[in-house]
Amino acid sequence: MRIEELDEVFHSIDHSSPFTISCEDEEADKYLMIDVDGDYALPEYLYEGTSYFLETSDEEEMLEMHVGGLLEEYPRRNMIPREQTLELIRRAYQDMDAAFYSYNWIPNE
Repeated sequence: MRIEELDEVFHSIDHSSPFTISCEDEEADKYLMIDVDGDYALPEYLYEGTSYFLETSDEEEMLEMHVGGLLEEYPRRNMIPREQTLELIRRAYQDMDAAFYSYNWIPNE
């Protein structure tokens, strides 16, 4: 998909259908993957060999989410609202480093 088609495709996907969207720079070992399910999205960033989750709050609540076809629980603090997915994927498309340094990413342990 081309970046110009992002909004149209994103908004055409049924709200009840989980999906994954990604952006990568193969040469620099940088890969942003965002799993979207319902009202939430779970971004994961592979940056120079280390996997990171986005930390958005200190909430301890766990939410079920489809990731890679499996329904599992993830901390709410690592999720963003569904609509913020567009902002994050656009930022990564423009500049993978800016997408990493503009947000609070924590190592996935």
